[in-house]
Amino acid sequence: MTTTNIIKSMGAADIDTKELTTNLVAATKGPRQKLIDLEKTKADVAISNIALLKNGLSSLQQAATAIASSSKLRASQVISSDSTVVRASQLTTTIAKTGDYSLEVETLAAPRRLKSTAMASGFTTSAEMRLTLGIPGVTVAAGSEDIVVGIGKSPAQIVTAINDWISVNAAGSGVQASLLNTGAAGAPLTIVVQGKSGLDNAITLASDKPAQLGFTELTPAANARFKVNGLTIERPSNTVTDAIEGLSLDLRSVTQNAVTVSTKPDPTAVLENVRTFVATYNAVSDFLRKATGPKIKDDPVAGSLQNDSAARSISSRLRAAVMAEYNAQPSAVTRLSTLGITFDRNGTLTFDDESRFTAAFEEMPEDVIKLLSNGAPTPYVTSGLKSGVAGDIAVMSYQMASTARGTLPAMTKGYEDMLARVEKKQTALDRYVERITANYENQFTALNSALAAFKSTSAQLEKSLNLNNKD
Repeated sequence: MTTTNIIKSMGAADIDTKELTTNLVAATKGPRQKLIDLEKTKADVAISNIALLKNGLSSLQQAATAIASSSKLRASQVISSDSTVVRASQLTTTIAKTGDYSLEVETLAAPRRLKSTAMASGFTTSAEMRLTLGIPGVTVAAGSEDIVVGIGKSPAQIVTAINDWISVNAAGSGVQASLLNTGAAGAPLTIVVQGKSGLDNAITLASDKPAQLGFTELTPAANARFKVNGLTIERPSNTVTDAIEGLSLDLRSVTQNAVTVSTKPDPTAVLENVRTFVATYNAVSDFLRKATGPKIKDDPVAGSLQNDSAARSISSRLRAAVMAEYNAQPSAVTRLSTLGITFDRNGTLTFDDESRFTAAFEEMPEDVIKLLSNGAPTPYVTSGLKSGVAGDIAVMSYQMASTARGTLPAMTKGYEDMLARVEKKQTALDRYVERITANYENQFTALNSALAAFKSTSAQLEKSLNLNNKD
């Protein structure tokens, strides 16, 4: 494409053909380019705002999951009247039944401990010896029954040999050997071996050279013996998870007076998660309301998805899910509105009456859990199984935002296709502009030739006339 001002360069005319060509091309290209630019801007802004909407739905999924995970909903306030004697905590698998429990600890569980013959600081084995360690529930492979201790081994090396054997043959058994320095004159070193607590976990340890190094009982194994509301219970461990439903008991010392453990549902953490859910839902709803509403000057979100039916469907689907009645399982609570989660006259989700939630959660926690989670440990985002009102909202948010056939990926694909079409329009317009620019320049070249010929003829005529006038 030439940009030479042809006519002026040849001195044939005073017409600025370069400017004239530019103006004519601009007049032709301008309106079409404006439409293309508007389409491109619309698609770019829409794609950007869909990405923001995806972030919003991901946040809504997380917020809904927090109130749709039964492990988080099964929270109880657990109070011990003397935690130095008995500590109590909530199990994650079930809600502790509301009530008071009287506990009396008679004996604590203890492991059997075996001690070696006292040894001098410079002690070493004078002959090879074999130790046989018996651990309840552990079967050792043939040929590996004995712990072999070679000649010249120190007490520390004997301990290492015992622990190495345990790691190979009885890993996870809870049995361990250690070397203690009692400070006794002449023979301060003693090896102590102990296993798990409880009568049924009592270990044995025999030496084939007892005169060189033997083992005797230091403390006997014992079960924990305690009473719950007057009923005597025994367990092999001081951590008891199966005596009181929903509670873990940590027995720490023998009681002088009965300890009271009190339990009741704890809505505190759940309330905070519900507040977060409501706030997140409203943030997503407000974003969609603005994006699908009228355009506002200098606001990149307002009206960016104005005519997008898919975007409007997200709002209606989320609202319907919040208002849905849930009766997948028999329950006395079937709607979020029963818990004080309602829409106001402006369509904003509110949680103004938290006392309704607290009362329902404390009086019938299992029914509230059924409503919110359907008892699922966490929402079934991949299988699509029923997950409660909140859980289904989490699943819906995930499916709309993250799955391959979700609403947002489909919307993004639509606007990416629009950009591709716009690119084709731009290419076609650029080629058209090149053609008409060349046409205008060819036309002006022809015009230049005609004007040049006319000017030459005019000059010759003028010269002839001047000569004739002299005659």
